[in-house]
Amino acid sequence: MVSKPVRRSLLKALTAEFEMDGTDAEALVDSLCKRFGNRKEIDDNLLGAQERSVLYTLEAKKLVAFRRVQNEDNTFREFYWTFAQPILDGTYVPQQKPSETKPSIYDTLPTDVWSEHARLREL
Repeated sequence: MVSKPVRRSLLKALTAEFEMDGTDAEALVDSLCKRFGNRKEIDDNLLGAQERSVLYTLEAKKLVAFRRVQNEDNTFREFYWTFAQPILDGTYVPQQKPSETKPSIYDTLPTDVWSEHARLREL
């Protein structure tokens, strides 16, 4: 079974990174923990399309990672998913969101610039 520190880190990560409601985040954590069970990794071949999609989304935020294994002649590949090390260690810290978006260059122009531009074009 997935440890309590891993569950807490994962819950913290989901609510921070995806701004998820606590209930939704808990449901997703329960689902992921059930899928992982007591294994450190899960085989990608055993996942459904929706589960795989969730893991790709989590991987984009660096909450999970995957390991690729292939045979010597490159004819067969397997992928294994695992929680990212900060999740496993219980050391996950949310990434800082960028502060308010930078003002557009147009926001710095005087309010009458467009009417003045139009007036000059008419001359």
